[in-house]
Amino acid sequence: MPESLIAPEEKLLKVPENIHSILINNGAPPPKGELASLENYLKVNGATGLQVISDGRILKIVHIFPDGRQEEVLTPIPLAVKFGWVTLEVEKDQKNFAVCLLWKFHGEPCQRRSQRCG
Repeated sequence: MPESLIAPEEKLLKVPENIHSILINNGAPPPKGELASLENYLKVNGATGLQVISDGRILKIVHIFPDGRQEEVLTPIPLAVKFGWVTLEVEKDQKNFAVCLLWKFHGEPCQRRSQRCG
């Protein structure tokens, strides 16, 4: 997402480092073990890109897929903290992922619910 499209009160966050810090600094207990890298998130999401923009209250998470499709999910920071972490195996290693950045656990279910509710 070009920076010119970001409102002045929003900023593009470094993924996943800034997101991991936001969760920990807002009360999500830090997970034991290794945190997932951007490459881990892309692999698990089946994506080519992952961007997060925030105004300090809401995370605008943009999943970018190989077919060019972009899916945007809005998540209040307290809800992202509540979702917390999940441990998944990536290439025979256990990694800790922020649930709010995972398409299959957060993005896709939110999109389905949104489409049902209108």
